[in-house]
Amino acid sequence: MTLQGEKVYLNDGLAEENYPLLLKWFKELEVVQYFSFAKQALELKNIDELKSLLDEIESGPVFEIYDKEDNFIGYTSLSSIREGNESEFSVFILNKSYWGTGVASEATRLTLDYAFRTLNVDNVTLDTSELHERAIGFYKKMGFKQADLINNDRTVFHNGEWILSGTVKMELTKEEFQTRPIVKISPENQINPTKENIGLMLTNWNISNFSMEVIPYGVENTSIKIVSDKKYVLRIYPNNIDEPLEWIEEEARFVNFLREEGLPVPQIIFNNLGKAANVTNINDVAWKSLLMEFIGGQHIEKYSESTAREFGIALAKMHLVSQKYIKQKNGNESVSKYENELLAKIDFSKLKNKSVIKFLERAKDFKPIYGQWPAAYIHSDFTIMNTLFVGEKLVGILDFDDLHYSYLISDVAVVAWSILKKNKSYSLIKSFIQAYESIRPLIQKERNVLKDFMLQRNYFIGPVEVLLWGEESFQMKDILEAEKNILSLNIREL
Repeated sequence: MTLQGEKVYLNDGLAEENYPLLLKWFKELEVVQYFSFAKQALELKNIDELKSLLDEIESGPVFEIYDKEDNFIGYTSLSSIREGNESEFSVFILNKSYWGTGVASEATRLTLDYAFRTLNVDNVTLDTSELHERAIGFYKKMGFKQADLINNDRTVFHNGEWILSGTVKMELTKEEFQTRPIVKISPENQINPTKENIGLMLTNWNISNFSMEVIPYGVENTSIKIVSDKKYVLRIYPNNIDEPLEWIEEEARFVNFLREEGLPVPQIIFNNLGKAANVTNINDVAWKSLLMEFIGGQHIEKYSESTAREFGIALAKMHLVSQKYIKQKNGNESVSKYENELLAKIDFSKLKNKSVIKFLERAKDFKPIYGQWPAAYIHSDFTIMNTLFVGEKLVGILDFDDLHYSYLISDVAVVAWSILKKNKSYSLIKSFIQAYESIRPLIQKERNVLKDFMLQRNYFIGPVEVLLWGEESFQMKDILEAEKNILSLNIREL
């Protein structure tokens, strides 16, 4: 069994070939210093002793953690389900070069999702040293709460010496996991997704009997999966963004128009006032929300020849329909101004990675691109994270929150950039563009600026990655590599 994430994947069990690495890591003091079995680990002499120790401390499912280059970096575990439908969780990122890169967060989320969904446990617990402040902070970020403190029950290596430490017991319930906050650009401005708060919003759609789950995607809004007589997705806007109600209504009109024209987009559900944009006052804050149907399917991990072509055909059709919509609207639209506002939120004085600093300086100096190219409403974030597939067939186009009037080539560049970042493949970009042009041929002026718009996308997403995951994250390394690959791209070969 494999649990797939964006940065890592988990395989159940421990492969024989990984025991030598485990033995090496367990004998590194910096790695095990806060473990409850630290001294036992350091005294291990061979793999047989290691296996005996693991048999002693692990009594349930164990998952190896691999990065996307198939490097083994650690493991997670769940104890056997105990009385009260409870399991104990552990995560060990044993390869020190992966510390602080965000892989622990994803490995934890994947394992907890398996515990609550597949094993159907009600409560997950863990323990760590009271002196291991970094671990305690991490677990709190993942939603765990302190349940108990047991004094002086483990020996750890702290501040250069072996000392007695207390053990912090922490726990997380299934309900808390399903409604946990997800990493956001402005977390302080997000709704607290309690069932009471969500219930207040849903009254405007006459939905009272429902279950809910926070969707772990999206960095700007909060999205909730709602299960009632039907399945829905409720998008809740942060309270610091002044999203005009009329623009939410326009998004709804446009998305429903796409649906009428045969595009696989979710139907927007109007509330009992006949509006798409919903406003609910909770504790003197007016929260705006939008309800849409839930579409089944999966996010693909990377692009293939077939899925790249699916993207090209779907995007070209969407652009033609968008031009038709704008023409029927008879509006006097103007191209939206490009602004990289997130750069201003980064404290450059705290950055240490010179390559990242130079990248952000180039992003700051980048001049927005304006010209005379075909324009209409564009999705502007048409990537694998906002699409759903069944097999290699695209069945859902999601999240039109970034909808605005701009150049169609900008949308094309977003997909080309995403393919290059995910697959590092020029040939797949070529397949995508060939499929796109089978529906809507690009003019030469559009082709001439494709690389510029790909760079613009990269310079926009880079600051997002730094703010969310830090300058040393794998995401940021991919961004730096993508910049080099964009600059090396030969447009004439596409």
